[in-house]
Amino acid sequence: MPFVTPDLSQSALTAMQWMDRVAESRTGVNRSAQPMDPDILHDTAKGVELLQNAASIRKEEIARNLALAHQLGVQGTPTLIWADGTRSEGFVGRALIEARLAATTSQVAPEK
Repeated sequence: MPFVTPDLSQSALTAMQWMDRVAESRTGVNRSAQPMDPDILHDTAKGVELLQNAASIRKEEIARNLALAHQLGVQGTPTLIWADGTRSEGFVGRALIEARLAATTSQVAPEK
């Protein structure tokens, strides 16, 4: 008779999520604030300021990326820009990627 192993993945995931919520409620440190110092977050004013600064930095990064995409004429993802300046938009199969990389590496031989 074969040994049957029950699938416990859903139960394990539920338990892990519950533990995350317990840790967040006990420490006051949630996912959006994890990179920050928990001791400072307990000081409400400093915590709010840190969260606002982090959000502001993310907005600036997104704005820079969007501006670059607009400048390059990128209108969707994924967009691959190849060494010769051409681009492929949307799904690109593995064979094409490998062929383009092989062509590029054969053109640029390492100096000895």
